[in-house]
Amino acid sequence: MAEIKKGKKLSVLACLILLVVFVGVVWSAVRWWTVSPDLDRNGYQAVFLEGNQQYFGHLRNITTRYPYISDVYYVRQEGPSDPQNPASNKFTLMKFGNEIHGPKDVIYLNKDKILFWENL
Repeated sequence: MAEIKKGKKLSVLACLILLVVFVGVVWSAVRWWTVSPDLDRNGYQAVFLEGNQQYFGHLRNITTRYPYISDVYYVRQEGPSDPQNPASNKFTLMKFGNEIHGPKDVIYLNKDKILFWENL
């Protein structure tokens, strides 16, 4: 009799574990597909942050508190700004990671500071 109860407990426990795993997998899949269906996972995104910062790269983990951008580029102005003649301002697209301090080519962002993003 004790063996039957032990067997039932093990089968109930196994079913509960399988149920938890199944729910976790389904929840992850639904979250990944529904949170941002327009994110082009193979393309680049432009990310606009507070403080007039813009970065270009592969935006990932946008549903988390700290999404990140990899293969990052940013725009740098060459020379002084001329508000009277904006067409004379020169800009260069720079690859992130080539700075003197040698950062990795990934930028982690605070989700609250992202104004918007768009596919390129």
